Amino acid sequence: MAYPKVSLSYVISDEDFFNVGFLDDLKLRFAWGQAGNAPAPFTADRTYQQEKATVDGDASGGLTTSEYGNPDLKAETGSEWELGFDASLFRNLLGLEVTYYNQRTNDALMSIPDAPSTGFNGTHLVNIGTVSNVGLEMLATLSPFRSPSFSWDMTFSFSTNKNELVSFGGTRDEVQFGAFTNSQRHREGYPLGSFWAVDAERDASGNIVYPINLLNDCVWPDTEDPNGNGGSCEERYVGSPTPTKMLGFATTFTLFGNLRVFANLDYKGGHYQLCAICSINNRSNQNTWNVNDPARSDTSDAYWKSLQTAEYISAADFLKLRELALTYTMPASWGGPFRVARWSINLSARNLWTTTKYKGIGDPEVLWAPRGGGESGRDSNFETLDYASVPPPRRISASISVNF
Repeated sequence: MAYPKVSLSYVISDEDFFNVGFLDDLKLRFAWGQAGNAPAPFTADRTYQQEKATVDGDASGGLTTSEYGNPDLKAETGSEWELGFDASLFRNLLGLEVTYYNQRTNDALMSIPDAPSTGFNGTHLVNIGTVSNVGLEMLATLSPFRSPSFSWDMTFSFSTNKNELVSFGGTRDEVQFGAFTNSQRHREGYPLGSFWAVDAERDASGNIVYPINLLNDCVWPDTEDPNGNGGSCEERYVGSPTPTKMLGFATTFTLFGNLRVFANLDYKGGHYQLCAICSINNRSNQNTWNVNDPARSDTSDAYWKSLQTAEYISAADFLKLRELALTYTMPASWGGPFRVARWSINLSARNLWTTTKYKGIGDPEVLWAPRGGGESGRDSNFETLDYASVPPPRRISASISVNF
């Protein structure tokens, strides 16, 4: 299959009519193209696996279901156009790169649960729907001061992304998934894998109504309760599982041409995460103060032991001091008898400091990375959760670099 691409650029600052004193160079650019994303090999194949069975005391071989497969599977196709400019200002003191992008993916590959009636137990890929990604990317480089003894360089980056499942193409209403709480959705008009929260029934003042409608046999909107128990579990949209805005800042100081100090700040925000371990601790392990407080009421006890997720899905914005580094390059005359051309001493530290809106237990950086899983109904490409997550370690290192 062919995936055409085209790009155009125009260095308008080279034209005779262009005369903007503070603007050194300006390039306008436009690009359009298509790209394909094929599923992994053998994903379309239905497979079985060999098993041993005992019939009337005799061992015999048999087959059990393995992978559901999908013979109609094909590559998804993305079309994207970009519009932007590159500029240099104030005698190369400031550089700017700005890009607006609009991407649309057709025949999107998504995981859906295998129908239990088939005998398979898992998920399989299908081509369903249209997905849209729209956003802005900006990069600025600034050198406010330069001299033989001191220089200062800075880099700012900013980007946004609005993700939306535009349509399922009439093939289905939604896909539900999520370990422990089933709180993520592929639903038309919302981000892929978006979080939906279930809360208790409340009165006009926000107080929980008793009897609570969220006991452990709570009924989800698409299921039936044969015993007539449980509540309706009405959902409300919370937000995207992946960051919608990102900001980066890096700065470098160089003193006397030998000493270099580098710092990097990283911000990600606009997304939400589920503290699954918080739900399990209250609902199953029951080892928290929420369910062991002697002063708790029956209403409170039922609330914390229920399938409510409103308390566990929270904003996960974070700002992190990603790295702080110090490098000293020794003078060439210090090479000595080893004829060392250049050698330097490096001291660096990572993950020194973090501030976050997240109310869960884990570190926010590990939360928005997709979690895999083979359980029925789980989409490993979009599932995110905080369940005994191990945060990235705070690391301090020292090294010596030698060039001969």
